[in-house]
Amino acid sequence: MPEISIIVPVYNVVSYLEKCIASITSQTFTDWELILIDDGSTDGSADIAGKLHDKDTRIKLFSKPNRGVSSARNLGLDLAQGKYVMFVDSDDICHPQLLEILYTAAESDTELAMCNYSRFQTEPDFIKIEGCYPEKLKSRQEIYQSLILNNILHPPVAKLYLRNIIERHGLRFPIELQLGEDVLFNLSYLRNISRGTYVNLPLYFYRDTPASLSKKIRRDYTDIQLRILTEKLNFIESQNIKFDYTPYAAGIVTDIALSILRSDASNDEKRESLNQLRDHRIMDYCKLKGKFMHVIFANLVRTLPSGILIKGIK
Repeated sequence: MPEISIIVPVYNVVSYLEKCIASITSQTFTDWELILIDDGSTDGSADIAGKLHDKDTRIKLFSKPNRGVSSARNLGLDLAQGKYVMFVDSDDICHPQLLEILYTAAESDTELAMCNYSRFQTEPDFIKIEGCYPEKLKSRQEIYQSLILNNILHPPVAKLYLRNIIERHGLRFPIELQLGEDVLFNLSYLRNISRGTYVNLPLYFYRDTPASLSKKIRRDYTDIQLRILTEKLNFIESQNIKFDYTPYAAGIVTDIALSILRSDASNDEKRESLNQLRDHRIMDYCKLKGKFMHVIFANLVRTLPSGILIKGIK
């Protein structure tokens, strides 16, 4: 059995897929299986995946009707055989030493090994890493703080998960969501571990594609963001995590409110979304902490009539 199962959902990424897979096949750590889940691609992505599958027996290709990224990742979990599981998005690129470094970290009595990531639009240059000094995280609180402070709580990429923990607790991505499903999976995983390792190196490269740079806001954006916020707050309360959201709350409220106000939703929909935000308990954390402009704007959201906000922010 391979040590690491790498799960890559594939959907209409013909321009990027070959480079993504090449960054995996060129890893310095070689004991892995690559599980490609073609989620009903229509642009030739499946043909590329099939050709690469024929060249390397470690690459396995499975095709299914289009059901979204969560469904594809869940099928990958059903098929995985490795001790560890890693998720990679099909338009991203891995540093050649990503698996080697995270595997070494994971083997030192840890239940989640993670690193940082870097965003790119043109192809990144890789430098050889001669040494690194992983940070041992000895409690669920330390793991959560590291994920939050390093801005890596949400994505499932750039992490090595223990597959036996995923299977023992029946963890899967919620298929009813098309946004935010990753952070809910991560929170479910965190509830079942107490030891982690963080490598402060950007070993994973996230591609800023035209789709990822799009400013279009989903109509269910507010519902999803508030559900995620609720899950985060429930997590820190139920797990006795000593983490103060007060310095971050005004910024969170500002980001959500501006996304609502700049969306293409109707004014009635915007009013409803703003009311949902005002009623959420994240507002209770909006004190005189955080960036000054965020604090001011969060208080405007709390106090100004929706019509004035809608008219004033385009």
